[in-house]
Amino acid sequence: MRIDGKGQVASQYTDSSGPHGYIRDVNGTIATFEIPGAVGLYLVGFNGAGEATGRSWDENNVSTAYFRSADGAISPIDPLGAPGNPEAVNAFGVVVGSVSDVTYSGFIRDEQGAITTFEAPGAMWTFPLDNNDLGSIAGSFTDSNGVQHGFIRQ
Repeated sequence: MRIDGKGQVASQYTDSSGPHGYIRDVNGTIATFEIPGAVGLYLVGFNGAGEATGRSWDENNVSTAYFRSADGAISPIDPLGAPGNPEAVNAFGVVVGSVSDVTYSGFIRDEQGAITTFEAPGAMWTFPLDNNDLGSIAGSFTDSNGVQHGFIRQ
């Protein structure tokens, strides 16, 4: 469950028809959404515009990352052709997270849906954890000696 500075809440629930995500605005209005084919859903981030990001999985336990736009459209997030691990979405709809191919790379999904991957300097594994409306990204990375560090990408 997530709550923002305005008091909006977002989370997920499951009932007899399957998993659902929801966003409850400050007036108590609830917008629900579903991911087609999902038997499980986990919401990790949302913003005041009604956009959300998270992960879902199907009956074969195949995971898919998603972005829900303010109009309710669902788009997959698959940097490098693999499911992403989204962590946060800012007020402009920019999503950050990680993706595993051979190692973990960070990714940025911009407002138009274009995806860019990156590594923190000196990183073997990069894990972006949050982003703000100024374009900064905070996260952690592990170097070749197995030591974990923090980073801020401006």
